[in-house]
Formats: sequence, structure tokens, C-alpha cells
Amino acid sequence: MRADANDITCRLLNKSDAPQVRALWEYCFKDTKEFVELYFQKCFRAENTVGAYRGEKLLAAAQLNPYTLNLRGQKIPVSYIVGVETTPEERGSGAAGALMRELLTQSAERGCYLTLLMPFSSKFYQAYGWSYAYARWRYRINLAELKPLGTDYGEIELVSAMEKVADLTACYQTFGEKYNGVALRDEKHFRVLAQDLQNDGGYCAVVYQNGAPEGYIFYLFGTDTIVVREFVYKNYRAKAALMQYLYRHRSQFEKVDFFLPQADASYLFLENKNAAAIEPYMMARIADVKQFLESLSYRADNISLKIKVNDSFAANNNNVFSLQIQDGCAEVGILADDSGEIELEIGSLSAVVMGVSAKILRGMGKITVYKEESFRDLLKLWPEENNYINEDY
Repeated sequence: MRADANDITCRLLNKSDAPQVRALWEYCFKDTKEFVELYFQKCFRAENTVGAYRGEKLLAAAQLNPYTLNLRGQKIPVSYIVGVETTPEERGSGAAGALMRELLTQSAERGCYLTLLMPFSSKFYQAYGWSYAYARWRYRINLAELKPLGTDYGEIELVSAMEKVADLTACYQTFGEKYNGVALRDEKHFRVLAQDLQNDGGYCAVVYQNGAPEGYIFYLFGTDTIVVREFVYKNYRAKAALMQYLYRHRSQFEKVDFFLPQADASYLFLENKNAAAIEPYMMARIADVKQFLESLSYRADNISLKIKVNDSFAANNNNVFSLQIQDGCAEVGILADDSGEIELEIGSLSAVVMGVSAKILRGMGKITVYKEESFRDLLKLWPEENNYINEDY
């Protein structure tokens, strides 16, 4: 338990604290009763939950849900921060800030030196050092406009997602191999997603070719719109088949709303210039720079860098770090002087390591370069990647 100047203490919860957290969740979020029941049965763990207290009163809480990412070809444990909630009378009191600081500390102590979250407000989390690391294309168009994207391929079956978790898992794993930063899933994970879809009255369509699953969509019916919750495909033929499947609903619904990875270029083949827009999605933040950089493996070699990281929220990261790369491994030291060859905020470093373009961030004034050779080395260590993730909780 740690306390701050406002007499706010933060600690991990016990099972007996769960009802308070659930009650606050139900107050703060507009989730259905079915989703809340599913989440607290299948996902919530008291030992992964941090609460901010004044005395015995719960002021704020959030979960550190454990995930594994495929980051630059390496499996990395991360904490996905979910359900950040604060009682209305304590908003602005410092409770949320104390909670966020403790979440970083707890995550690092668990060996999860990288954190993710899906923001309700980017401005709120940017103030604590989080930065966007994922974006995606959002399509909101008339179903009739999908015609150029669809072709017949294989066979499409409307299935029970719960009964096809093995097929869904296989499709997702192959799909994820094309992208960076993908959250790894197993069949247990898919059973939760399938139950969530069922609770919401949703549907699952799978593309099969010669009996093998090659793609699927999770979708729901709105008033005049089909809302696609997940769109996964092993290859472009399976994607085109799913587009054709959606197109065939045009006499039943007017519109469709779906997401595709940022690297996808389907918009190039549509007449409607306003069919798609890039939307930022998930934010990332390094909890412990030294430990995180040392935990990574590197494809570049024989590199020496001095990086000045500005982190006003976590003192352990607010340093000049020396980074020595040899044989694919990093040795990271903390320098006493102010001799950084590259300078950036913790959020920008988090984004670059995750795969966001360092050149673009530099062009926006988010990276200061004092030595050009060092910037070229940084680009070798962390080149731009095609990121993708689709996790809501």
C-alpha cells in the first residue's frame, strides 16, 4: 500500500472488494447487464485490480489485464489497463493520478514493462504519458457501395461462434502474423468473445475453402446498419468473400460499419471518397524504460545510443539512458549527465518502440535529434511497423 500527499492510498484488491468495484463500474459505464456479468465472471480478477482509497472508501479503480503481444516478432507480456473508474465526487481530486501511477508500478513489478489502454479521452491519458500506438480504417458506407470489393470464393457458413472456437482461433492466428503488436489469443479467449457476441444477439459468418476456415466476421444488426465487430481473413480472397456476403444484405439493411487494419488499402477501390477514415485506437506507455528495453531482442547490432527521456509522471524513466546493442541484446544504463543524442517524451518513445514512424514523429517536433547518426541507428532499432489490435477488454 502506498500513500500520497492527499491521503490517498493505492493497493491491490482482495476478493471482498469486488462488489465495490463492480458497483462503481456499473455507475461509470453504460454496459449491458449481460456484459458486466460476463466480464466479472470471466475476466475480472481482484489480484489484477488496483484501487485508490481514502481510508476505507474506494475512490477509483482499474484492472491490469494480462496479455501477450507479438511485438516485432517477439512475445512480450503487457498489461492492458481496463475499466479506469472514479467516483464522481473525487474526479479532479488527484485520485485518478494516484491510481495511474500505481498501475505503472504494479505492472512493472509483474514483469509487464509495457502498458496499453483504450482511452475515453486521449488528452486525459496523454497528460500521464500515454501515446497512440495503433490506428485503423473505419468504413461507414452504404452496403451497395461494397460491390467493387466483393467476389465469390469458397463457402460461407453462418455458425455458432461458441461451437467454432478452434476455427476462429486458427484464422486469427494466421491473420495476426501479417501485423505487429497483435494480441495473442487462445480458445479460452475466443469463448469469452463468443459468449459476448451471443449475449448481444450477434452473428458469426465463416469462410471455408475445401473445408478449411480462411476468414470470419462477428457482426450485429442495428436499425438500418450492420455493425461488424471483428473482420479477420487469412488472404485477400477470404476478405473479398466476406465483403460479398455483407453486400448481399443490401435489401435488408442500408449501411455497414466496420474496421480494417491501417495497412489495408480497400478504400482505393471505392467510388465514395468519404467511405473511410483513419481512427486512432489504442494507446501505449512504457512503465519502466530500462527494464523494457533490456527485455527486448534486436535485429540490429553494434549500436550505441544515448536517449534523453522526459517523463514528469514516473521519475524512474525521467533520465538519460545509454543503450548498447550487442548480439541482439541490450545493456541499458542511466547517465548522470545531460548528454542525450536524442530527446523525446516517454509517450513518443513508447510509440516508436511499438512501431509508429520515428520520422513522422520527428517531423512533428516530437523527437529532438542532436546527432544524426544516432537517429539513423534509432531507425535501425525500431523501424516503422504495420500495427493491429482489436481488443476491447
